[in-house]
Amino acid sequence: MLVHFPEFFILMLVFRTIEGISLNVTGSSFTKNKYSNSHVILALDKVGPLMCVKDCSLYKGCNAVNYNRIRLDCELLSVSFPGDNITDMEGSFYTDIVGWKMDKDQCTPNPCEVGTKCISAMYNNHICLSFDTPCDVHPCLNNGVCRNMASGYKCNCQDGHNGDNCEYSSGIISSPNYPGNYENDLEYTYLIREQVGQRITLTFSRIDTEECCDYVQVFEGSTISDSPLLELSGSISSSRTVHSSSNNMLVLFTSDRSVTGSGFYATYYSHS
Repeated sequence: MLVHFPEFFILMLVFRTIEGISLNVTGSSFTKNKYSNSHVILALDKVGPLMCVKDCSLYKGCNAVNYNRIRLDCELLSVSFPGDNITDMEGSFYTDIVGWKMDKDQCTPNPCEVGTKCISAMYNNHICLSFDTPCDVHPCLNNGVCRNMASGYKCNCQDGHNGDNCEYSSGIISSPNYPGNYENDLEYTYLIREQVGQRITLTFSRIDTEECCDYVQVFEGSTISDSPLLELSGSISSSRTVHSSSNNMLVLFTSDRSVTGSGFYATYYSHS
């Protein structure tokens, strides 16, 4: 049964069950210096290897563990083959729990549903307790992949994104055909739009335009009617940086009917 009880009530309910119980986990072994990149259901610290295996049996859906004997870290895994990989890693130990044997109790075999933890209770009962992981509380944004860790969580961000939760983005804008010459009679706009509450830093590393008549202009906002931040023209080899105070920045590049150059190259990133 899946229930939601106050923490104090749960502690009272399970106290008599855990009191005086010794851990008895036998029948299999760990593979030395191996690590699985599988989904981490939950990561625990300061536990022994057998307790790591026992904890895996309590979390429905856990079928293997990574254990680090140096840090005493335990990763409870949901392994799926093919797809997941087992790689070499010094100090890491891997095992699936198929071959392990444990004393039978109210949680062996695990009667709960995936996404819950089984807790043995008094009077031969059990509790299926829902839980939140660090990745549940701090989800990654922009299609980032979250991995639960004993010390918290880590977001593996897609290209072009960064930050603790992949909340920031970065990118490149350049004139058409860069580093080749741009064409005459151009009017190009580049709108950089980030999440509300973020700001943008834009850095031009190279400018090469007709000084009198071809321009790169930057505006604070999403239209050319917004406040101008920067105007560049000519041959400029030193970098120029501009900062927005909002989550929108517009770059306008224009050329006239004669004389062209390589144009411009710029990088941007968002931040709080």
